[in-house]
Amino acid sequence: VSLAMPRGATAQVDPLATASAVPETALFYAAVNLDRDSEQWSVAGDLIERAGLSEAVEQALADAEFGPAEQSILDTLFGGEAALVLSRFPETGELNTEDAADTISDPGAIAEGEIPEGFSVLLATADPDATYDIVVNLLEDAAEEAGAELETSEYEGVEIISRPADDEFTTGLAVARAGDYVVFATIPTDIEPIVDTINGDTAPLADEENFARLRGDLNQEFLTLGFINGPAIIEGVEATS
Repeated sequence: VSLAMPRGATAQVDPLATASAVPETALFYAAVNLDRDSEQWSVAGDLIERAGLSEAVEQALADAEFGPAEQSILDTLFGGEAALVLSRFPETGELNTEDAADTISDPGAIAEGEIPEGFSVLLATADPDATYDIVVNLLEDAAEEAGAELETSEYEGVEIISRPADDEFTTGLAVARAGDYVVFATIPTDIEPIVDTINGDTAPLADEENFARLRGDLNQEFLTLGFINGPAIIEGVEATS
């Protein structure tokens, strides 16, 4: 759908900018290129047209009925990069990888904060201030509509605004502006490893030896790039029930 969205000129961020804000111990990292002016997006658009799917995409766009608020945040995403990160296993012990896969493949889901517990989403955009303001406004509007109260906390000098889950059947949402990034998570503690990395207290994934070697072996241009820390995942599984 986003391939067909009308757009103006977009400012870009450096490829894999999010890897500098992710701890080197992260269990899982997936970055998504949201620069619609890049060659990769052009090729994807050409393939959709050659496959005869253009009309289906246009219909999906019409059916989506994006409002002004949703369109504003989506516009701030493009030209930048999004990343889905699993820094540690959820405290509940339940890891919903299907929801995680759905999230990272859908910029709309990222924009709306649909994030499974344990994961966090980083946004690297050309205008992080505007992105953060839009996200907070959406969070405030949703809380007001539901009659819920927002909570504010601080971690290592970073303010985190959160809305706890309404009940056992819903999930909460936390958001923070850390450095040049906007970070989402279901609960505030899932944002903390990102803050530690941005503050320099934890080494970043961008400098990790295996990640650097992987990045060097792959095409330097990408739509999506993923990295799985297998040994750390096995260790984490063995340490739980």
